[in-house]
Amino acid sequence: MLGQHSNYWDANPLDDVQAATSQTGKTVAILGTTTGQSGSTENVVSLTNAWLAQGGIPLVSWWPLDPFTGIVDNDRSIDLAQLTQPGTAPYIAWYKLLDEQIAMLKQLNGPVLYRPFVELNGNWSWWGQKDPATFILVWQQMHDYFASKGVTNLLWIYNVNEDLGNYTTYYPGSNYVDVVSWDSYPPDAKDGGWYSALATLGKPIILAECGIVGDYSALPALVNANYPLVKAIVVWSQKWALSVNSGASAFMNDPATISMSDLPSGLVNP
Repeated sequence: MLGQHSNYWDANPLDDVQAATSQTGKTVAILGTTTGQSGSTENVVSLTNAWLAQGGIPLVSWWPLDPFTGIVDNDRSIDLAQLTQPGTAPYIAWYKLLDEQIAMLKQLNGPVLYRPFVELNGNWSWWGQKDPATFILVWQQMHDYFASKGVTNLLWIYNVNEDLGNYTTYYPGSNYVDVVSWDSYPPDAKDGGWYSALATLGKPIILAECGIVGDYSALPALVNANYPLVKAIVVWSQKWALSVNSGASAFMNDPATISMSDLPSGLVNP
């Protein structure tokens, strides 16, 4: 399946998606939307519901605020264990953020791919590269809390960056993850480390973010040849967007790929 992230920071967050449709005659199957991304003004609920109504598949990514500071940051000194300890100030702030997510997710009119803790093996976000056992407990408690509040429309995505290793170190377990994924700029045939690691987990694999500044025409063939378990390719926005690089038509019309028009009807009930 082919996808494109919306342009989180544009007045029209669908400009990249619409431009690709105009250029190629086809619309991507997966739309990436965001909650919590710094500087974004897009309305995740309206965008996601509109995509569901068209029969598409939304990918909702969550960049949570730091519950210790209340802002988007990379505070490397925080004690993540406090998020699992009732009564602590970070625990209270964290569950307030979870409740806000729950309220948002309950407004969505169908199933979504849900990607919290983006690139969790990286060191550029407050949640990244923490004690694995503690991070896993935070994920598991979040997952169970969402379920206890009646959130049943999520396919949970475990997401890593391809550059940094530790691909399965933070994996919370098969009962807490539905899809595994990696991000790569650009994807190439040398990405085998993440692929071998994620393949051991027995879950569907997707390329949740990718970017090429150049030509996209050969990407489906590269993925099929080197990573046959991969089920989806979702292109990032801005200078990496499909519509501002070459090869968009070949990418969208590759016979091995699935676009919006190829999806079966009746996936959701708007």
